[in-house]
Amino acid sequence: MNTIPAPASLIHGVVFLVNFCTRPKFVLIFILVVSSFFSHRAQAVNVVIEGTSTFVCPSKSVTYSARTFEETFGVEIFSCSIHWQVFEGNEVVGQGTGVNFTYTFPDVGLYQIKVVANGCGIFFDSGEKIVSTTSRVPIPSPISGPAMCNSGQSYSYTSSPTLNVIFPVGGNCYYHYPYRWEAPEGWSINGGGNIVEHNETVNIVAPAGTPSGSYIISVQGMIPKPSSSDFWYSQKRNFSVQIGPFNQTQVSVSGSGMVCNGNSYTYTANVPTGHQSGYTYNWTYPSGWSVQNTSNNTITFFLPSSNNTYGPVRVSVNNGCGATHLTGITVMPCSYMYSSGDFIIYPNPSDGELFVEYDVNDNRALERLDVEPLHKVNKPRTLVFKVNVFDRTEKLVRTGVSKENKVFVDTRGLQTGTYFLHINAGDQVVRKQIIVKN
Repeated sequence: MNTIPAPASLIHGVVFLVNFCTRPKFVLIFILVVSSFFSHRAQAVNVVIEGTSTFVCPSKSVTYSARTFEETFGVEIFSCSIHWQVFEGNEVVGQGTGVNFTYTFPDVGLYQIKVVANGCGIFFDSGEKIVSTTSRVPIPSPISGPAMCNSGQSYSYTSSPTLNVIFPVGGNCYYHYPYRWEAPEGWSINGGGNIVEHNETVNIVAPAGTPSGSYIISVQGMIPKPSSSDFWYSQKRNFSVQIGPFNQTQVSVSGSGMVCNGNSYTYTANVPTGHQSGYTYNWTYPSGWSVQNTSNNTITFFLPSSNNTYGPVRVSVNNGCGATHLTGITVMPCSYMYSSGDFIIYPNPSDGELFVEYDVNDNRALERLDVEPLHKVNKPRTLVFKVNVFDRTEKLVRTGVSKENKVFVDTRGLQTGTYFLHINAGDQVVRKQIIVKN
């Protein structure tokens, strides 16, 4: 029989009328009859999977449900046959039939759950849906704890919030297992060795005489494998523990090295452990600048339009075990450009030693190009800068950071030839060619 396509508006009108006058079951029947009469093809079927998540725990049983809908009007269909498959890679590792499907994930890895709906009736095509999920052990929350001011003493560290709070009963991963803690070899956790299985809080002791510095401890989630003494483990959650006060070389300041008047700038004190509760920061900065805000290890300054002072922005960090010496960066006006004339490089050629020195004595004024009328400001007396030496293949062969306006570069061991010196000052790089003769 030849059929005549009908406008969608006509079909929608018919559906509205029937829906108004009859029960939902008869609405679906009427839609099917109308669709088959006016359409040249069977209606597509949309499949929806309920109960999905991007993450599940291994050995966890998850129940999925399939719902099917007619594509044009979104009316739910209850007559389809439902078939399930679970894939790990290209391998089928599970299957089933019916609206509801329960699967227990046997291992960690990436899985795909596929559902196919067919046999929905003479008026419908088949439909399918595929979703992906990762089976893994959840990673514990970040670790918090103090610096170890004295090795040989016990300090407490915890992972919070706990996994049993994040993954309660009834979710896609009910976590009710211990944690695996690890400290450097020779350290003690809860009076035992450097690796223990415990809850979210442990007490750790570094051996007496452990040198000051930064050390890594870690925690992992763990889920037992069925019928085995083995476990699945999560990725490690690492935490840097500082023994003693920070060394000055462990602290740096990040932020803009070039500033323009009338603007705000934020600077951050960087330490190996990141900011921790109890850390304090003592900032020094050019006169005339005003502090807008401080938060943990950051500080925000405002530079008034009339500002004419620049120089070091420095910080001293106290982690509860003592304060560091001041360290930081030198800030210049945004219109000023460094040149090789700001630095003394000697000897060049170099025969084993090379010095790069900020030329403080040449205290020439800096031209300010961002204001009218032009006026001058003095160069800062201290500059923090970094030196990198590259060979002709652009390979980094030497590096150094300034101390008291000077960098020493040991050129012994370098082959005789031409090298390229990069001086990083603020946001700028000054380039200079040097010769090494060994």
